[in-house]
Amino acid sequence: MSASSLVRRARTASGHTQKQVARVAGIDQSSISRIERGRDADFNTITRIVNATGYQLVALPTRRADVATLVSNIARDLKANDTQRAIRDLIQLNDNLVAERGLIRGVLAVAEPESTGNPLWDATIAAIVEWRLTEDHVPLPQWVGDSSRTLSTPTVLRLDPADPDPTFADVPREFIKHGVLAWRDTFESV
Repeated sequence: MSASSLVRRARTASGHTQKQVARVAGIDQSSISRIERGRDADFNTITRIVNATGYQLVALPTRRADVATLVSNIARDLKANDTQRAIRDLIQLNDNLVAERGLIRGVLAVAEPESTGNPLWDATIAAIVEWRLTEDHVPLPQWVGDSSRTLSTPTVLRLDPADPDPTFADVPREFIKHGVLAWRDTFESV
């Protein structure tokens, strides 16, 4: 996750304005604005800003991208109409969760990701996170159960136009819960 994305996420998740965070952090609001727009900042400044939101930076024993970072990539891919790249990022999101165990798996999913702008993709991401955390008995982050991440009508996630529609027996339970019909095999490591 980039520094700009990290600062923006922490601030928006906390419900604070740039001005409020700046006051607590003891820096100019314009500095926060510039950082959120991609300007480089030193580690101490980023730490002060994040701490001012009520969050903190934590080092994890993994090099894998977290869910929020990959969802940012997916949102960018979908906006650019690059569905194939979005699919690769979605598979990577799944693989990153599968590769970790226990608490680290859960921590990769704890930060609420932005919306991709596509309800089917948002529901799919929540379904993957719920599936992978549940199989490792890890508590779910609150955002997974948000109603905006569940479709009211079951919808097929069509990653390959040649694939037939999956039956409910072919779909993980968590996907059905989120209204997404996707082949289990799509997300099983080869």
